Amino acid sequence: RLFPKKSAAVSTGPQDIVENTSLSIGETFNFTSKSGTPAVLFKSKTGVYAYSAVCTHEGCTVQYNSASKNLQCGCHGAVFSPANDGKALSGPTNKPLPKIKVAVEGAWIVEA
Repeated sequence: RLFPKKSAAVSTGPQDIVENTSLSIGETFNFTSKSGTPAVLFKSKTGVYAYSAVCTHEGCTVQYNSASKNLQCGCHGAVFSPANDGKALSGPTNKPLPKIKVAVEGAWIVEA
């Protein structure tokens, strides 16, 4: 699915994504960011982080591949490293995936 590059209304304040206890270390969680685009959340031993799931090449949605531990675009084969700041590892783009600010607040993981 392609996502148009347009500005959307952005809500203010933190937005709940998922309860912290429902996500184990090493797991991912797909969600819709405050800007309305798909995103993927990662929980590691050192904390939580998230990236836009919109490929920086043509705007297709990337998926997490648990075997390779990379985010991959099914449209043109771009591969991104979530453990390395969303860096493009291969494919038709060299732009990393945009980071999405997330944090643990109380019992919830939130988009800041």
